[in-house]
Amino acid sequence: MLIEMLKMPPPLDVIGIFYIIIAVNYLIKFVGAGYWHNVLTTLVIKIQRSVPQVAVFFAFLCIIIFFVDFQITSLILKHTNNQIYQIMDFINSMAQGWFIGGVVFSIIILSKLWRNEKLHQAAIVSFMALIYAGIINLFLKIIINRQRPSIMSDPYNFFNYVLNKHATLNDLFYASNSMPSGHTISIVAAIVPFWLITSKKYIKIILFLCAIVVMVARVYTINHWVSDVYVATILGMLIGQAVYANNSKRFE
Repeated sequence: MLIEMLKMPPPLDVIGIFYIIIAVNYLIKFVGAGYWHNVLTTLVIKIQRSVPQVAVFFAFLCIIIFFVDFQITSLILKHTNNQIYQIMDFINSMAQGWFIGGVVFSIIILSKLWRNEKLHQAAIVSFMALIYAGIINLFLKIIINRQRPSIMSDPYNFFNYVLNKHATLNDLFYASNSMPSGHTISIVAAIVPFWLITSKKYIKIILFLCAIVVMVARVYTINHWVSDVYVATILGMLIGQAVYANNSKRFE
């Protein structure tokens, strides 16, 4: 039995493990180089200086929660197309944080080989924004603890782990961690630095479409409410801009 279990892992898994080890070493190096320096301070200051915008953000959030979330999810459930669902689910698998991180890390390596310093720095900033967004997202998911639409069609079920006596760790880490959307915050935070350094319209269109497709996929597959995606989009933009702003001198 033990001998049967001792099989060689798939080659791609082995490569992936080594890739992660290398990426972690680079991450530690980038943190030491100050790519995250004062990012939280920048975010706090930006929010403090944008009180009217914050009020508008929460107003729209309330409107979406009360008048859009349930209606859109119900509409999708009634008219789901299996083929479209499979396509959207494939997009979801390609938009996971680890996959986006792998793509961006590959750009870091390749741009260095190509001696394209501007692209190299943008890829590093994108990589750091992605990781930073992932950390913020994890904390918010645990705090907000909103139930996913695939679990229950109730868009008002927040703080489920605290309020529900029968909640389990599965509720904390999956079933009730709907807000914000991790896929959305990851793709948006990663895209922002590339968006800011390029002046080419076709690149911006491609980046924009990548983000939109992921947002639609998360809602269409009933993994998230529309408001989850909305919150993640705004947070991803803020984090991407903050990390970029704190490293803008590296592009001079």
